[in-house]
Amino acid sequence: MFQHAHFTFVRTTNRRLVQVGERIAIGDKSKDKTEFLEVGTIIRLRAKITDEKVLVDFDYTALKLEESDTENAAVRLNETTLQTVTEMKIGEPVLLGGANAKNGFYLVATISKNQEK
Repeated sequence: MFQHAHFTFVRTTNRRLVQVGERIAIGDKSKDKTEFLEVGTIIRLRAKITDEKVLVDFDYTALKLEESDTENAAVRLNETTLQTVTEMKIGEPVLLGGANAKNGFYLVATISKNQEK
């Protein structure tokens, strides 16, 4: 289906040192259990262009840290993933997906032609 397609991969992530468990007591001292977690956005797009339409295979992942409500609890990694295959008309916005969760999330994309000079 996607033979001779255009492929794009974008990754804007970083690794953060975070507390992943409860504080460990060692004698009269304590130590946080920590780990490096990757946070950020990853987008993979494959597109096949025909006349005024584009067939798009789209994968989106956003990883962000969510602070805990309690002082000793670990930070949680919140992951939002969207995967879809859709046909888009050039120049027209398309709702690729969304989630009406705690903060709401909607992903809209528009395909535009490259302006030749």
